[in-house]
Amino acid sequence: QNLINLTEDSFLTMMTPYLPTPPPPAGEAETTSSTTTKHEKGIYTIPNAKERVRLIIEMAQSLQTHHKGSATLFLSGANRSADRLVHMILAHFPGFRDTAIHPYTGTWIAFYKRAQILVADLWAALGGDGDGAVSMPVVEAHGLDLCKFVDMDRITTFADYRVPQLLRNLGVLEYGKDLAERVDSGKEIQIFSLEELYIRASTVVAVDELVVDVKKKVVMEEEKNTINKKSKDTNINAVKMDWFLWNIGEELDRKGCLERHHRVRTIFY
Repeated sequence: QNLINLTEDSFLTMMTPYLPTPPPPAGEAETTSSTTTKHEKGIYTIPNAKERVRLIIEMAQSLQTHHKGSATLFLSGANRSADRLVHMILAHFPGFRDTAIHPYTGTWIAFYKRAQILVADLWAALGGDGDGAVSMPVVEAHGLDLCKFVDMDRITTFADYRVPQLLRNLGVLEYGKDLAERVDSGKEIQIFSLEELYIRASTVVAVDELVVDVKKKVVMEEEKNTINKKSKDTNINAVKMDWFLWNIGEELDRKGCLERHHRVRTIFY
């Protein structure tokens, strides 16, 4: 109910204490993605604050209208299915509908980056999988085991800007001459343009192929190691691969070791 009455001023007041205060690492000042803060004369500001508030109110109104204001009640409808929860988010919260139409073929394209990363974050924090997860007794005591999703392999990588930036640096992705010049010069790419769609789509495909290759290598290593075999995490999926690649990309970008990432004004990253 409180979020329904959220204003831009109250949103900024609420978020300001959590914004970083020291100068950003090298390269961060150039970041203009709508999901990051930017550094301006030593002060961090939140871009697209008005639109962010609108999306929060939209989400709060839907929860209040259809789920008695309860996020837990909403989550229970997914029956521990990550895939179903993504589609529930899309059905109830329009701001998560990250879709486009191919400008030439008319093909409908959907990435659902924010919807999928929301599900993945719930899984990481409350699903009992990983070092960052809340302990299971706490989770179960509060009924939050709803996030122990059984089909996380249905979630793709989160197609935005950092992972393709890293994949390009590693030679996994290769941009055409014109696109490379635009990205490297920091020119803005139009949202839902062919350039943006193909960068994001190729990122999804590349990460899926990496997951397949890594799984094969892990299985082969397990089969070879017949003496003092140590168990390895063979439950590899696109979400874990994304987290792995994203952290590497963040570190390398802070060190100034990566070329620029593509720039686009969007609410979907």
